[in-house]
Amino acid sequence: MYKIGTLAKKSGYSPNLLRVWEKRYGFLQPLRGSGGQRLYPEEDLNLLRVIRSELEKGRSIGELALLGRAQLLLASGMPVAGSGPARQPQHGFGEQGEYGDFIGPIVEAAVALDLTALTRSLDAAFSRLSPDVVVHKVIATAMERIGDEWMKGTVTVAGEHMVSSLIEYRLRNLLEASGPRMVASPTQSPVICACFPGEEHRIGLLSVAYCLARQGLTVLYLGASLPFSALEVSIHQLGVGSVWLSVTSPEIFQSNRRQFLNLLTAYPAVRFILGGQAVTAEDEELSTKGCHVCPYPCSVPKVILSLMV
Repeated sequence: MYKIGTLAKKSGYSPNLLRVWEKRYGFLQPLRGSGGQRLYPEEDLNLLRVIRSELEKGRSIGELALLGRAQLLLASGMPVAGSGPARQPQHGFGEQGEYGDFIGPIVEAAVALDLTALTRSLDAAFSRLSPDVVVHKVIATAMERIGDEWMKGTVTVAGEHMVSSLIEYRLRNLLEASGPRMVASPTQSPVICACFPGEEHRIGLLSVAYCLARQGLTVLYLGASLPFSALEVSIHQLGVGSVWLSVTSPEIFQSNRRQFLNLLTAYPAVRFILGGQAVTAEDEELSTKGCHVCPYPCSVPKVILSLMV
């Protein structure tokens, strides 16, 4: 057991920083000594060594906070107090390839409506893979598979909503941890990410926003079903450089098409990028108006990066 000063010396972090991490992220779990002093177990020192190793690999403290104490220790092979061997998910969805062992259990959790299994599966993916791989390889593929199973009737609407809700929560936290704050900058125009009016599917858009934030852009994520009137106010207020919009429903796209074309005409200096399953690269009218169409699958990093220039 160590006092905070000793723990600081052994870990190489200042006592003040350790207190901040303890309060904000719950990384450390001190006990009370007989005199009431806070004492930190060996496990806390092990955790700090893992954190240092991960930070040196380029991960942010926010990303590590998403994983949590237990997953960080388990990923390093260190024992975690009170933990037993992890259950190996058994799934029958035939996932092949490098990330099949992470994708299959997510789909299985959706079928079983098992939130505990879903949480465990996402924790395992984030602890063993880089956030970029989880977002663009594991989550993207898992959501496609879940959509396929929903069409077959294997996954219920409730199962799809459960998975979407938890993944959206993880992606929003990841976006917050990855990008710069929304502050005025004389050298960088912010970008807006939003869904078409009436569009509620957000995971693809969040993946795009995360990719943009990882490139150092200041991203204002405005979420689902943003009215064009509110978008116009944001464009005026922030002086944005680009607007990234998502629409998956052809009906929603067609019902808002004329208003969107008017928006393109009104803001010729703003770069508009439109993605989602409802649009195609062959839409000449959009191209004529200066809109850059991001073909499906539009959340692939190389596609996003090609549209940033």
